[in-house]
Amino acid sequence: MSLPESSSSEREPTRELLLAQALDACIEAERHLTGSSDEVIGRQPAWARAELHQLVSLAAALDAAAGQTVIADDFRVAARERLMARIGGSLESGHASATGPWLTTVPAVPSANGHQRPKRLRSKWMWRGASGGLLAAALAVTATLTASASSLPGEPLYGIKQAREELGVRLAADDQARALALMVQADARLDEAARLLQQGRTADVAETTQRFDQVVERATTTYVVAVDESTRGGPTGENMESRLSQQQEQLQELLQTAPEPARADLREALVTTERGRALVADPRPVDRLIACRVARRRGRRRWRQRCRRWPPRTNRPRCRPRPRRRRRRRQWSSWPSRPPRRT
Repeated sequence: MSLPESSSSEREPTRELLLAQALDACIEAERHLTGSSDEVIGRQPAWARAELHQLVSLAAALDAAAGQTVIADDFRVAARERLMARIGGSLESGHASATGPWLTTVPAVPSANGHQRPKRLRSKWMWRGASGGLLAAALAVTATLTASASSLPGEPLYGIKQAREELGVRLAADDQARALALMVQADARLDEAARLLQQGRTADVAETTQRFDQVVERATTTYVVAVDESTRGGPTGENMESRLSQQQEQLQELLQTAPEPARADLREALVTTERGRALVADPRPVDRLIACRVARRRGRRRWRQRCRRWPPRTNRPRCRPRPRRRRRRRQWSSWPSRPPRRT
């Protein structure tokens, strides 16, 4: 069963397309070498040869006319003035009606060459340039922060990473958010330690592990001491316990594959994590210690106040001060240092 002829004819290119392609090839051949278009026309179908001859001759005539045409200077100057006046939005007759009553025209400022240029275009381009500069700066800052998130100690962007983490801790809404931000910072230190172990940088592992200990102690202290007793339980405490347990498991895995010089610091970090987990789970010993310290301070304060009031005041008269004796001045005389002997 054969398909209809209409479907096969639709797949073939149309005559106009073939004619346009052939004309383009003929014009290119004529520009390279005069008279070479006859070879291109000879390869085309019979129905297109006569029309191609006519079109090629017309294109040659247009090229010759365009080459011989010379624009007068007066016409060029007048056309330039009309173009600049149209761009500048001049206040000539008929221009206000073209813009419409809802639009306002901007008075043009004469330039050095006599033409008018508007202020609106300059301000528009200035705003565009400023917005483009701000967008480029924002993109650069975002790219820098994104790249610094995966930096390690000793790399150029590591300082930016630490500054961003410290800023997040300082801008926390309350003590609970600050404790959680510190736990995120501790996770980052532990991740850095694992990556440094993979690279074999044992000295940097020790320093990073010490920073991890400091951050964990700071987070647990913030949660136990600064957070109120009524708000300790709940999602914040559960989140901290889960993070500490994950850190403990990760440290145990690192201890199995870590070299001998780095195991001591990892053990200390594991002990710090266990201690912090115990304090978060049951902060009552810390509360008792704080209460004892507060009681001691209050007792010392009262004892000092009592010591200041001792001895008690009496109404007995005060003794008069003893007058000071005046020293006699040595009087010099005409006698010698030793008086003469009496006979």
